[in-house]
Amino acid sequence: LIYLTVCYFRYYLTLSPFSIFICTYSRGYSLLPGNTWRKLMILLQGLTSSVCCLLCLAAVTFMPVPDALCIVFSAPVPTVILAAIFLKDRINFPKVVTCLLLVTGVILVCRPPFLFHSYSYKTIMEVTFYKINTK
Repeated sequence: LIYLTVCYFRYYLTLSPFSIFICTYSRGYSLLPGNTWRKLMILLQGLTSSVCCLLCLAAVTFMPVPDALCIVFSAPVPTVILAAIFLKDRINFPKVVTCLLLVTGVILVCRPPFLFHSYSYKTIMEVTFYKINTK
């Protein structure tokens, strides 16, 4: 119920400025700067930002919170890579070190089972109680 409330609140919060944009655009004014291509890119950026926000909310809802937040806050790594590819941004040593530390932190926090072969708490308790009961 609370997630639905958050989505409705975000919807109405977004609807107000968008309706102002539609009203001013229909009268011949433009709130967005630049030519048509730039306006389209600004609208695409807004759309992808709202999809990102909804996916972050879904990740926190359906995954363990530490894992989800760790993955969500590791967004600068693909940003640096995509900026180097499309914007021809130079990747210097501090960016490489930061990205490597960030990926290492994600791996250490999320503890994927193919790297960390750890037993779950339930398995440890079952083995412990089995040994106690067999004595």
